[in-house]
Amino acid sequence: MLCTSEAQKDWQTSRPTIKERCAFVFNNEFLSDVNFKARSSICGECKVIPAHKFVLSISSPVFQAMFRGNMAESVSNLIELPDCDYESLLEFFRYLYSDEAYLSGTNVLQVLYLANKYIVPSLVDKCTEYLQKSLNAYNVLRILPHAQAFDKNELLERCWELIDKNADSVVKSEEFFNLERCRVETIVNRESLNIREFELFKAVDRWVSKESERQGLLESLSNCESKRRILGDGIVQGIRFPLMSQKEFMSAVPDSNILTTSEVINLMKYFSGLPTPLLPFIQTPRKGTMKDTPQMRRRLGTYIPPAAWWGHSFQNRQLTLGKIATMPSLEDLWHSHRQTKKEKIAFLFNNKEMSDVSFVVQASTEESETRKVIPAHKFVLAISSRVFHSMFYGPLPETKDSIELSDCEYESLLELFRYIYCDQANLSGSNVFQLWYLAKKYMTPELALSCKQFVQHAFQVKVSNVFCTLSCARMFEDTDLENRCWKVIEKQTERAVTLDEFATVERSVVESIVKKEVLNIKEVELFKAVDRWGVKECERRGITLGGKERRIILGEEIVKAIRFPLMSYEEFRSVTISRETENILKHEEISHMLSFYLDELKTPLQFSPAQRVDFHLCLRFDNFHPPRGDEKWNYGDKMGELAFSVDKTIYLLGIQLFGCFERYNVTVEVKRHHGDWITFTKHSGTHLSRKVALTNGYYYGFDVFFDDPILLETNRPYKIVWRIRGPSSWCGGGYKEFIECHGVVFTFIRHVPSLRGTVHYLNDLACPALLFRENISA
Repeated sequence: MLCTSEAQKDWQTSRPTIKERCAFVFNNEFLSDVNFKARSSICGECKVIPAHKFVLSISSPVFQAMFRGNMAESVSNLIELPDCDYESLLEFFRYLYSDEAYLSGTNVLQVLYLANKYIVPSLVDKCTEYLQKSLNAYNVLRILPHAQAFDKNELLERCWELIDKNADSVVKSEEFFNLERCRVETIVNRESLNIREFELFKAVDRWVSKESERQGLLESLSNCESKRRILGDGIVQGIRFPLMSQKEFMSAVPDSNILTTSEVINLMKYFSGLPTPLLPFIQTPRKGTMKDTPQMRRRLGTYIPPAAWWGHSFQNRQLTLGKIATMPSLEDLWHSHRQTKKEKIAFLFNNKEMSDVSFVVQASTEESETRKVIPAHKFVLAISSRVFHSMFYGPLPETKDSIELSDCEYESLLELFRYIYCDQANLSGSNVFQLWYLAKKYMTPELALSCKQFVQHAFQVKVSNVFCTLSCARMFEDTDLENRCWKVIEKQTERAVTLDEFATVERSVVESIVKKEVLNIKEVELFKAVDRWGVKECERRGITLGGKERRIILGEEIVKAIRFPLMSYEEFRSVTISRETENILKHEEISHMLSFYLDELKTPLQFSPAQRVDFHLCLRFDNFHPPRGDEKWNYGDKMGELAFSVDKTIYLLGIQLFGCFERYNVTVEVKRHHGDWITFTKHSGTHLSRKVALTNGYYYGFDVFFDDPILLETNRPYKIVWRIRGPSSWCGGGYKEFIECHGVVFTFIRHVPSLRGTVHYLNDLACPALLFRENISA
């Protein structure tokens, strides 16, 4: 038996199923509210078994009536059972708690008796199956009364079949001499016994001697009337004396005082071949064709349990069959239809049957919100959760019958209870996060793990649920789920920040978004979304909606993370000089950015100019020059080409070409060297040049993206050829032959051999950068 201090450890979380938790409290004082006392068959002393009224009540309609019926208050917390021993009662309770029992030849009959007494049919079947497997000639007569008493037809038929086939051994067993007279009569009169009549007679003679001894009639054994009266005509006439040999008959029957003198004389005449009157004894052999009949099975009207069950005073105690327990109504027989502990407790889920507490929660519907009630059972909740145990059985237990919960909805709490009662929950995208929260709150780790696995494998993160999901991922510290959310935000940023949910997120989420290197949104739209969030946050805090107040709410980290250089001059003016956003930026910050747009900036940029793209920019020059004087690149209608190789496999997304305020018509081809230069992709289009800001400067140019990413293999020569029509453009200086960019080494080739064997110098200065990724899934 576990002590209470040991049981109070964190045992609920280490036993994930309701069966394991019920089995743990078996023979355990933890949460016990009733005790049973029974005498041990081993040491003879009375021992106590702690139990739990709830477990017993859901396992047996008899216990339910005892503890929860009209007379429940009069039941003592210490119940003495004189009709069973401690060891058998312990196994009976073990089954009620764990659906398991350690049956043996010494306890199975008494466990069977208890299972019938308390109406536990599944245990009755288990005991019957054990008895059928262990049945033999030496124990069949001990099992037979129980099979008759409890109307177990299959077991009863097996007993009679074994008695018939092994009658010679059965009647010589010790159990035969302890049988009641009615059972001896039934055996003697069976048509199918496999035994010589003389051996049957000797067994009956020994039995009547034992019975006379039990009745205190030893002095009258020589009196024929005494033995005959004990046996009765039913037994005596059931012995087929005519089937004996004359020698067998004369050796024992006349001196046994079982037959009358006239019966002995008539049988002697029969054996001598002399005419005799009609004999009262059957003269045909036993054929073994007669089946056991219901009339035989019902002869016994009184059931006396084995003597060992009663101690030393069993003679004065009898238990009438049919009065073992008061038969419950049909409505109370739900225990019998559900054999396992799991099925019984699952039946009580969301069921008022035996409920001793209820939970009131909000239930959301399309029209309105209503309050719903979930009936529950303190014991089931307590053995499933440390939190519920403290709530109902701690130092300050909850005494209210109805408990209101404001932090969850009806559907989610119902699924939590379903898991506690049934070891399963119906997870869906609409309830998994709140159910995960409840699993954490009430410390049910297996349910929390199920929720996590559902989210990993079956839950789709969409832009419509991304912020709710992100909040839960952070709460539950699920890095994988958080990364999935950020991928959705990065790919669908413009849609995400226009959702109503964005205005309600925590400030840390806003800060994380604006600091992302990859976002799919124009910077001006990102700034507008951040400003809307700031307005809502001011309203939530009851603060005046001025620009300075919003700057304080946003904080320096968020404002400095906005990449204003990525906005056009018109976009910048629209969001910084309007009345709604006035004073979010300081005057010196606005002046700084205006100098940047007017190409008059003398100090480093205060805001990052890096584009929020999911690819890398391999810059080929150290410095850049506007189209002034000789420092310019004259396009007109000219061709250019660039040859290079890489030391790692990458995907080429496009190239960047110099420009200056205008539109350019461009045709670009990518070629691979395989004996000759072979074209394998081509792009044509018109592109508008823009200012490309760098940390230490800027230039004008435009990006040319290919229709599909191009896989570049390691150390293979590639060449990009372009034709550009447009005005003069910026140009670069500080040409680099080898460039390492994000772990990839680019080798640029300024001259390549021509088909004529001469060296061809490439005109590659119009291309300031290559655009690439390490892998296509980036």
